[in-house]
Amino acid sequence: MSKQKTILQLDCDTADELLFIGLVTCVQNFQDFSFFYKLNSANTFFFERKKDIVVYGKYFDYYFPVFEAFCENTQTVFRFFSNQSSHRIQKKEVTELFIEENENLMLINKQNIRYITTCSYSSSNFSLILQPETNLFQMESIAISSSDELFHIIQNYE
Repeated sequence: MSKQKTILQLDCDTADELLFIGLVTCVQNFQDFSFFYKLNSANTFFFERKKDIVVYGKYFDYYFPVFEAFCENTQTVFRFFSNQSSHRIQKKEVTELFIEENENLMLINKQNIRYITTCSYSSSNFSLILQPETNLFQMESIAISSSDELFHIIQNYE
């Protein structure tokens, strides 16, 4: 059983600025390449792998895959961020028995969330992303505030 650390607690009490994100749950378990192949087949725009998001910890740096597409019709950029780190690099030897960092890091502490998606508009207009016929995913739209760490990770990436 692996330990996991989370970056975002899904509580939005007061918000100075909001960012709308989509939480993507896959109906079936797919590898990234298979998921995006099927997603690209259903849409007129194509997702491609971009530079990973890096979350820097005291002992490890965690890398999260990012996939991006540009819809020319609506001039919208869509991004899918993997919720779980694909790999980590140890930068400091662990000398303590109990540390706050774990082997796996998740951006949102929900096992069923596979991806987090954003779009270039301030509102959540994720309906433009067509699902393949096999119903690969379900998406829940939420708002996160500028007080959440995930908000700053996504803003710094853009």
